Amino acid sequence: MGFRLFGRHLHNQIVIPLLAASVTVALIATFVGVYRLSGIIDVWIGGQTNQAALVATSQLERVREQLQRNGRVVAEDPDLARAVSSKDWTRGKGLLAQLGSRVGGDDVLVVDAGGRTIMAVMSTGRSVESSGQVLSAQLLASVGRGGDFTSFMPLDGRQVIASLITRQYGDQR
Repeated sequence: MGFRLFGRHLHNQIVIPLLAASVTVALIATFVGVYRLSGIIDVWIGGQTNQAALVATSQLERVREQLQRNGRVVAEDPDLARAVSSKDWTRGKGLLAQLGSRVGGDDVLVVDAGGRTIMAVMSTGRSVESSGQVLSAQLLASVGRGGDFTSFMPLDGRQVIASLITRQYGDQR
């Protein structure tokens, strides 16, 4: 008698090879399916990423436009301009708080040409006498008189998206 790989019984000689063949086919089909689907999945993920970037960009653009509109409302207020020109800081802070509330601004600051805070009303409701230099003079000069600028910047220990509207109210020295 010779050696039989799958045993003596006909049942073992049929079932075991079929089982081995089905496992082999299943493994090959799995690897081929994963290989084919990975390309489709990569394209789908890339599309989702691009869509998310477009949505985020669009939302930031809307925020920028709203911030610039709000900044102009504050910067072009004639009462605030008179208060700053006459250095009436008490009246100016009150007006600044009202304007900030009206436009929904979290932090509203008036800075001089050197980027130092003249007066500010912060989101906590506290008024700040001077928080030092919040903007560089180079940035203010690059924006120019009557210019608009929106960017992320550090303020009061946190990163904020801020709109800068430059206006001249008179001599600030």
